[in-house]
Amino acid sequence: MKRLLSILLVVVVLTPALPLVAQANPGITVYDQDEAGWKAAVGTWQTENFTDATLNTGLSVVTVLGEVDTTNGVWKDQLTPGGESSPYTTTWKFDDPIRAFGGTWDPATPSGPEKGISVSMDGASWTYIGEIDCEYIDGFWGFTSTEPFTQVLLAAGRGDGSTERFELDNLVYAAVINRPPVANAGPDQTVEQTSPEGADVILDGSGSYDPDGNPLTYNWTWDGDSASGMNPSRTFPLGTTTVTLTVSDGEYTDTDDIDITVQDTTAPVITADLVCIPGGDDDEGLFEVQFSATDNGDPDPKVKAFLKVCRKKVNVTNGQKVEIEIDDDCEIEKDDGRLEIEARKGKISLVVIATDAYGNTTKEIIKPQFCPGDDDDDSDDDSDDSESDSSD
Repeated sequence: MKRLLSILLVVVVLTPALPLVAQANPGITVYDQDEAGWKAAVGTWQTENFTDATLNTGLSVVTVLGEVDTTNGVWKDQLTPGGESSPYTTTWKFDDPIRAFGGTWDPATPSGPEKGISVSMDGASWTYIGEIDCEYIDGFWGFTSTEPFTQVLLAAGRGDGSTERFELDNLVYAAVINRPPVANAGPDQTVEQTSPEGADVILDGSGSYDPDGNPLTYNWTWDGDSASGMNPSRTFPLGTTTVTLTVSDGEYTDTDDIDITVQDTTAPVITADLVCIPGGDDDEGLFEVQFSATDNGDPDPKVKAFLKVCRKKVNVTNGQKVEIEIDDDCEIEKDDGRLEIEARKGKISLVVIATDAYGNTTKEIIKPQFCPGDDDDDSDDDSDDSESDSSD
């Protein structure tokens, strides 16, 4: 029995109280003597000045140990490391979760070989963060956390059992603030019309963000319609449409406008031909005039056509029959309602002009190609091909 007691006594003597050991915690950043850095990182904070006999209602409550020095206008904490019956911690409890804590500390003649004060925060268990250096006066010590917490524990550093005393002139802390998101609808877009209905446009809200990393919802609205999602696709009509993007994190919203301009700068597409009808004589041929036009934005562009003979013009219609004879003359006649053309090679052409509702114009010039056997040369080719026609 005596041997057992001796062993136990040895164990007690050789097992001193262990200090808190720093734990790896990537979510915590310490700002030792860097109040400006702390405030810059937090962005929004609250300050509690300990100048009254009671703390500000609803902000924080100090328990376990502490007194207000109304004469000096500071809060004093007296931490006594050592025996089991000695108080050695002070805990701040906050009604609402916070994510940053700090203060201006003024140690008052601390003693002991290790004079630091350990700071911990609650979680599944207290997590050691660091020590407040008792060697400086009016120095700031604080920390930020990515996780919210409601309690901060100040524990005396391991010493020789003497009382350590420090003063907290003021305490600063930041509540868990849900910052509003930022909406970004992207740059204004100008696109070409692709159909009579307008043009398909992909909206892009990917530049929006939430400073707290919260998920966002995206709602796009414009006159008479709406869409949701980060990158919806919709058809917009010709002209300019103002679209408003509203992003929400569930509590706050933000908006951004974008102008979608659909324009038509593309001319119509003409399909035209002088279709040779077999059965003509050796020096003449019968042709049918054919033409049409399509346009992206105008379902019915204006089309007009005429035959240019030498320097003369005669209007023609789609499907009209025209008899063309190769001759040294330049004549335009009608025989029983049928148009008859006499001209030298290269002096006859079909000119088709199409204009859409937005003023875009295009022109096609077609030379007659004789049917095999209608003429000894199946191509009406001459230097006159180079003549341009700007007539309406």
